[in-house]
Amino acid sequence: MKSLQDLIGNIYPEALDFIRQGKEEGSLVSSLHFPSPDNAGAFCIVSKPEFTVSYLSFESDLKEVFLREIIWAEIEPHLQADFSDHPFYLNVYGRNSDAIRWAQEAGFRKEMHGYKLGYRGELPEEVSINGLQVRGYEEQDLQAIIILFDRAYQMLNQANGWRTNWHALNAASFRRHLIERQKFGEFVSFWDSDTLVGAYIIQGIYLSDIAVDPDHQNRGLGALLLTHSLRKMLVEKEVKDIRLNVAYSNTGAKRFYERHGFIEIGCFADHIFMPQLDMRSQADDEPIK
Repeated sequence: MKSLQDLIGNIYPEALDFIRQGKEEGSLVSSLHFPSPDNAGAFCIVSKPEFTVSYLSFESDLKEVFLREIIWAEIEPHLQADFSDHPFYLNVYGRNSDAIRWAQEAGFRKEMHGYKLGYRGELPEEVSINGLQVRGYEEQDLQAIIILFDRAYQMLNQANGWRTNWHALNAASFRRHLIERQKFGEFVSFWDSDTLVGAYIIQGIYLSDIAVDPDHQNRGLGALLLTHSLRKMLVEKEVKDIRLNVAYSNTGAKRFYERHGFIEIGCFADHIFMPQLDMRSQADDEPIK
């Protein structure tokens, strides 16, 4: 039977860290463990002045009505706040499909569903950049970078019903993000003469993006960018625990990273409560089959 710590840790390691911190400072307001030989579960709430975050994880899934009623009774008192000033987040173990559906029926909107991967490989050998020019962010490159990222993520975004021109629509905020990352040497682009063929972005211990232009994919460029980024993080920035997120639907990318030394360390479905959606009384729910 899995412990509360094991179950919450299945979501991602930061969840355990946040709960430990909440316990120390007195902001852990709910901590439930549902012992069961084959379907143990856990639910926790940490309430901060700025926001409230909760974590829900079951070994198998959240199927029983009485368990949903217990969890809802813990959540409901926190839904009286002004959500513009105090959002409520519900982070669910990403393989609990019934729990994810229940959360959305209860008025939560899914923000991201994915895997968290951690690097467990050795320091990769330095590779040739094959005559490519490597540089950081420069203002005159902004439009080319926007086009690259929208093209690189187009198929994934289409498959998930997401905007395929997100970076173009959010050019100002994306530019600010690039400038901020450049301050720390965390944006690197690769050019073939005057053509931008790939780029990656680092954010602390996270490799947040690797983008390869579709016309230059399947030529080993993705592996080159990954190796370059890993060496930068391990050697130059001395990161000890490299992590990244992969969309749940992007199984090809997950396999790619696993071939290069990453392992799964979490699976998550992050939600935020949206009060404009109809809330349902959990007592009226029928069992999920």
